[in-house]
Amino acid sequence: MAKAVISQKQTEKDPTIFWNAFIDVVGGGEDPTRTPIQKHCHLCFRYYSEVMNGGHYQFFENNGIDYARDVLTSFHGLGLVPVAAILEEALKIAATRQWQVIASVEEFVEGALDEPFKFQDDAFYSVSPDLFEQTLEVAMRQKDEFFTIVP
Repeated sequence: MAKAVISQKQTEKDPTIFWNAFIDVVGGGEDPTRTPIQKHCHLCFRYYSEVMNGGHYQFFENNGIDYARDVLTSFHGLGLVPVAAILEEALKIAATRQWQVIASVEEFVEGALDEPFKFQDDAFYSVSPDLFEQTLEVAMRQKDEFFTIVP
């Protein structure tokens, strides 16, 4: 199981230490040592990062529909229902599109400018607290799954 090691002194000095440590645990690629809750948070973080960077269009281009279904399962598993509803709507649209390998930046931009997910992007950007904050709250309620606090 992957956990971030944090000193008690760090937590008293820097309240953002959990934020950074959380990214250490859930960021990056696949890690077979992650626990189920860590994997759920990893999928949420990847989705969050992709959509924040380039909207749902980029998320689906980079990850595909099956991966999106895994993310949706994680949202439900963590009780993140409002964000799950947004992804469910985006999945309906994505399932109707012909996804092809993008050969150039120009092709990507052309597809993105089409704005097939404008409503879902706007809804996602309006969620408050945002998905990252919600996912971090899950981790903070289950600190022992993500952090080892040492003296």
